[in-house]
Amino acid sequence: MDAPTLLAQLQLGQRGCKVICRVTKIWDSTNPTMQDELMSVDFIMVDHEKTAIQRSIRKEDAPRIKELIREGEIYTFSNLIVTDARKKFCVCPHKLMIRIGSWSIIKQMVNPALQIPIHSFSLVDDSNLDARLYNDIELTDILGHLNSMTELTYAFINGREVAKKNLIIQTTSLRHISVTLWGTNAQTFDEKEVLQLAQKHPVIGVLTAMTVRAFQGQTTLSSTSATRIYLDLQIEEVIAFRNSLGHQLQTTSLAKPYEDKHNDADATMNSKKIISQLLNLHRTTDLGKKFICEATIKQIDTSKGWWYNACPKCRVGVTNYHGVLSCRKCGPIQNLPIPWYKLQVIVTDASGDAKFFLFGKHVEKLIKLPASEFTNLPSSERNTLPSIFHQICGKAYTFTVSINEREIAMPDLTFNVAEVIIDRPTGQPETEHSVHNNNTQQKRTRESNIQDELPMKKKFIPQAEDAPPTSSKKPLLIEGD
Repeated sequence: MDAPTLLAQLQLGQRGCKVICRVTKIWDSTNPTMQDELMSVDFIMVDHEKTAIQRSIRKEDAPRIKELIREGEIYTFSNLIVTDARKKFCVCPHKLMIRIGSWSIIKQMVNPALQIPIHSFSLVDDSNLDARLYNDIELTDILGHLNSMTELTYAFINGREVAKKNLIIQTTSLRHISVTLWGTNAQTFDEKEVLQLAQKHPVIGVLTAMTVRAFQGQTTLSSTSATRIYLDLQIEEVIAFRNSLGHQLQTTSLAKPYEDKHNDADATMNSKKIISQLLNLHRTTDLGKKFICEATIKQIDTSKGWWYNACPKCRVGVTNYHGVLSCRKCGPIQNLPIPWYKLQVIVTDASGDAKFFLFGKHVEKLIKLPASEFTNLPSSERNTLPSIFHQICGKAYTFTVSINEREIAMPDLTFNVAEVIIDRPTGQPETEHSVHNNNTQQKRTRESNIQDELPMKKKFIPQAEDAPPTSSKKPLLIEGD
């Protein structure tokens, strides 16, 4: 009979191996952007050498195999496949992962002689949190004293209401970190139990499988489907932390989540920046903050197109997979997607140039026409801008912007536009008559602009809104005069 292999000795591509491990945690790995669709069933296993590894079960095999395993028990697992660890959202630092399927053999061990830990954590020092900001290769386990918590609330996210609860923890270096629990984690976190424990001693929690994010310049933690919170475990790290506390700390429960009383306008009053100052912002501590910048649109870069197919409900991009239209937030959609502006503009001032991204209504505000007016034209091409866009090049606007976190790793920062301010010429205030005349003029301008885009001797033929126009032309870079 083959001897079991230690987890530390596993090799990539190994098949048919056998291991003896304790199952320390089981969870459903779900995708929150797809209505919590089940991706796989995962669990953490640890052997007697305290080496931990993540195992994954395909969702097709999950119902049968989940009946065979329970948290805390020790099993012999045979006929396993060793693969690379996932590229993102790994829950332990092992470079490999084990796959279990209908071909695997699972046998529970009764009264095993092996001494295997009940839990396995990869605790991170809070001084390393900033280095993990928006880096989801490996999820974060952290130790902290529970300072405060809010009652359960709900937020409308990904096209549905999601349970939410906020915590504040104090780390081993006395740093206060805001934590957001989502979905099941928020619903099952019992603040009454925590308050009862707090009457006896400071409540120390181990928060596992968290993502590291930033909000208003502060580092925060956010739960995932793999998150589990353990309170007052009798492990070495928790005992040492509690003993290090020099005074009795209290845990409080807040009736409502903390809300920032300052609106965006107040927050940006003292945040005017020139472009060179924007480019020198801190990539982590300035995430989530808004800044005001006066700049001139110099160029419009269409190398990645100027519009995309958007969900008619939330305006997030829609994909077409084997004929099924799916929104990355709302999941599968029934209605046709709508064309939505996404402009990459190069703006300039006396201090330098920067790239701003303008979406949807902000572009409509400048062009006075929705994207559908152009994408339905027979001559429309995704990488070629209609000539009307020439009118915004060379003009100065006041932008409210924030750092674009999607390109945070790029050499130069880029920015998303939250608001565009068009200064009204000085003169008489608008009257009802002038508004009517302006609306009439805009309608005439719209009709004129559309007719200008139509090729000669071609008839206007509407197309399906989700039909992406094809292009044989090279990307166009439109510049101001």
